[in-house]
Amino acid sequence: MTNERIYSLSKFNKYENGFILAIALIASIYFTFISYPGFLYSDSFARWNFVKLLMSDTQLEGNAKNWLTVVPALFMALCYRITDNIGAFTLIQSFLFFFTGLHLVKEIRNNVESTVLISLLYVTFPIFAIFSVYHATDIFVVIGCNMILVSTFRQMRNGRHDNLYLYSLLTFIAFVFIFGFRQNALSMIPMFALLCFFLYRKIRSKSIVIVQTVALVLSLIGISVTPHIMNIYKYDVSAVGTGWEIISAIKLMKDANDPAYEKYSAYLDYLGNTKLAVEQNQDTSIWGAYTGDKLSLDLAATPENASRIKRDYLNLALDKQKFFLVNKINFIKRSLGIGHDLGSAILLENDHTEMGMMKEYGVSDTLMRREMYQDYKSFVSDYPIIKKPYALFLIDLILLGVASLIYRNKTKLFPYYMIYGFAVFYYLGFLITTQSHEFRYFFPSMFFIVLISSSLVIDTIITVVKNAVIKLRTTNKLEEAK
Repeated sequence: MTNERIYSLSKFNKYENGFILAIALIASIYFTFISYPGFLYSDSFARWNFVKLLMSDTQLEGNAKNWLTVVPALFMALCYRITDNIGAFTLIQSFLFFFTGLHLVKEIRNNVESTVLISLLYVTFPIFAIFSVYHATDIFVVIGCNMILVSTFRQMRNGRHDNLYLYSLLTFIAFVFIFGFRQNALSMIPMFALLCFFLYRKIRSKSIVIVQTVALVLSLIGISVTPHIMNIYKYDVSAVGTGWEIISAIKLMKDANDPAYEKYSAYLDYLGNTKLAVEQNQDTSIWGAYTGDKLSLDLAATPENASRIKRDYLNLALDKQKFFLVNKINFIKRSLGIGHDLGSAILLENDHTEMGMMKEYGVSDTLMRREMYQDYKSFVSDYPIIKKPYALFLIDLILLGVASLIYRNKTKLFPYYMIYGFAVFYYLGFLITTQSHEFRYFFPSMFFIVLISSSLVIDTIITVVKNAVIKLRTTNKLEEAK
């Protein structure tokens, strides 16, 4: 490394935290301002209605029922206290998304130039821009993962652990963001354990292992007991997607005229009408099998029935392996975008009557807001590969393979391997069980995939160009010396 290179890097390091803070503030304020109060969808409205109930003087006393995770509502209520409108939540979410993400860019960078370019790409990428102000729990999963990754990579780079008290607090908050906002993220626990293992090998501190383990256990306990402490009846939706899978497998029996269909045509009648659910079942989401006179969501989400659905699911897998496996493969293919793109990649808020619901929250349908939304729609339409998870996973895998051949120092690729593992294991949770094949479920994994691919490509190009320039200068100096 030349003296000029060392000087430029140290000079940038001196100001990079301020640079990140400034960019995150500017981006979050700008996107919150033009999208005010943010972009909402059906679950967002349900959560804000629940927040209003929590903020009211009404004593809950077990009467409050909630389909959605409770932790996000508590954080939203806390933000609402600041300004008495939902804009505070939008601004804080957007700021944390950009702030933690840019710090992750900083930790995985190879040179100053690539850091600046990737940071600019980060804040101008249409999907990142609109999701930063999108009221969906998936964004806080990204924020929590960023916090864990940044903390781990920084400690490994420094060769020592951070202040344990601060590290404990931030790790606990990160796990609350991840598991409290999205239950499917439990599939990521092996990656957190692996990351902790590598960190321990690097700095040889048992305190790190203890802190991560305690933070994980306490966060999971806190998340599970919070509804009970607040006298909130929390529906158990863990088996709703499982029930949809059962209905889909039974539909395969019916379509194949298999004699077993008669046996299974009343399989879930304790939830409603199995035959009607089979007839009106959809490939895209649970809503074809549930609601109306079909299967009852209220019944499916009781603790007793949730356990029974899971037992019936296991029995179906053992008794009718062929139909179970074919159906499971179909579900996995749809979640991966094989044969069918992921649905709901286009936010529906601006396209239907929910704009009327937005007026309650002070929305101003300005030209800039519509242009921001249109930029997102155009990007997704022009680049449909975004809705094909399997293709993005494959592209990143190829890039990592090529980078492994190019980079002499393989340790530089360690962060990329870990981030890719996060992307894979997070989405694995939706391959195990899901309630629909939606783009927003894929967003956290897509975020990490885009970060890896853009970083590798930009970093490699800049490195190759700089090496070529250095080689050319060296050649010229040798010729001049002659």
